Amino acid sequence: MENKNLVVAIVVVFVLIIIVGAFFLFIEDGKEVAPKDFPTVNSLVQTCDELCAGENVDTWCDFELSSGENSARGSCYGFAFSPLYTELGVKKCPAIDCNNRPEKDWTCSGLGGVWEAPTAGGGCEQTGDAERYIETDATDSPPVVAQICCSAVRFFS
Repeated sequence: MENKNLVVAIVVVFVLIIIVGAFFLFIEDGKEVAPKDFPTVNSLVQTCDELCAGENVDTWCDFELSSGENSARGSCYGFAFSPLYTELGVKKCPAIDCNNRPEKDWTCSGLGGVWEAPTAGGGCEQTGDAERYIETDATDSPPVVAQICCSAVRFFS
């Protein structure tokens, strides 16, 4: 009987860990985000270089990354400007100034979305190759009652 209770307790803890992990993995934009892990420092540096080249300001400045080799955690901005992480080799990005960036536009169009009627399933109509999802962070109201703000998949999916 004790072994059965122990097995049930272990399964319950395992399921809770998965649920909490999934919760943090899917929260984005100004909220707590699970760090994106990279197996090597080189892949971390390459990702930061690509974010800089693509001028992905919010992701370069804010998105938490982690290197599996030494468990360093932070944003590309933090890695580039902190003397604690100079050995990682993340370069400063001259195209991005995290301290003087414009205020983010939290309207549906500012988030890259459009107001539209939901599908029969309550989601966004899938058109073309881009996967579309409901943008829940929009601060403006739809022009027609019951419309939803639909946007394309973001950089880190």
